[in-house]
Amino acid sequence: MTKESGKNRAPWRMKGWDRTSTKSYSTSEVAKIFGVEEHVLRYWEQGTPLNPKRFPSGARRYTREDLELVEQIYYLVVIKGMTLKATSKQLQSPKVKADLDLRDKLLRVRHKLVEIQSELDQALKRDE
Repeated sequence: MTKESGKNRAPWRMKGWDRTSTKSYSTSEVAKIFGVEEHVLRYWEQGTPLNPKRFPSGARRYTREDLELVEQIYYLVVIKGMTLKATSKQLQSPKVKADLDLRDKLLRVRHKLVEIQSELDQALKRDE
C-alpha cells in the first residue's frame, strides 16, 4: 500500500463539512481529525504560516481557515513527503488547493466504485 492509498482527507471535509461554521477546535481535536500527534501540529507552526489563535493560557484554537491550512500541510508533508521548508514554499502556490480538490473528487469516485462493486458482487451471488 502506498502512502497515497492509505490516507484519506480530513473527515470534516469528506462529510460535506459546513464551511461557513464559526466553530473553533482545540489542538487535541485537530490532531484527532488528522490522525497526528499534538506535537506535530505545534512543530508545523514553526516552519509554515500556520498560526492558530492563542489564549493567555497558551491554549490554541483552530478556525476553519486554520483547518484548511493544516489539511494542505498534512497533504504536502504526510502524503507527498515534503520537508517543512519545501511545504512552506509550496503553500504559496494555488496548485496545492487544486491538487487537494482533485484528490477529493477522485476519492469520492473511488468510494462510489467500491459501492458499485459491492452491489454487483451481491447481485451475482443472488443469481447463482
